Parts: sequence; C-alpha cells; structure tokens
Amino acid sequence: MKYLKLTLLLLISMVVLATAGCENFLSEEPLDQRVESNFYETQRDAEEALVAIYDVLQWNTVVGFHVPEMLSDIASDDV
Repeated sequence: MKYLKLTLLLLISMVVLATAGCENFLSEEPLDQRVESNFYETQRDAEEALVAIYDVLQWNTVVGFHVPEMLSDIASDDV
C-alpha cells in the first residue's frame, strides 16, 4: 500500500512538472518563417508575394496531371 501511494505521488508529480513548463515554449513567434502578421512590411515583401502568385502560372501541371495529356484523355474512352 505504501509502495502504491509513493508510485502514485511520483506519477502525479511527473505529470504536473511535464505540463507546467510548456506555456512559453508554445507561444513563441516563428522567427524562421514568414507569416501573414510579419510579411507585408515593405514594398519588397509585396513584390515577393506578387512574384509568388504569378510563379504558379509557369507550372505545367494541374493537381499532378500534365494539362495536355489530361485534356487529350477526356476525348477518349480512357476517362
């Protein structure tokens, strides 16, 4: 009985210590990534966002399929 109480006390204290020290760690701002709250601060940031939007137009795929191949398969019975 004494061993059970000691084990339970040790387990509860480990759980309390494990959950008590995480609050500041989880609320830190990501410094290595650009997020919406710290991205649009200069004109260069806005230009980078515009370039990233127009970069998608250069891709030759749509959801993993090559566009001409996908359109040619629509007219056949491979669909």
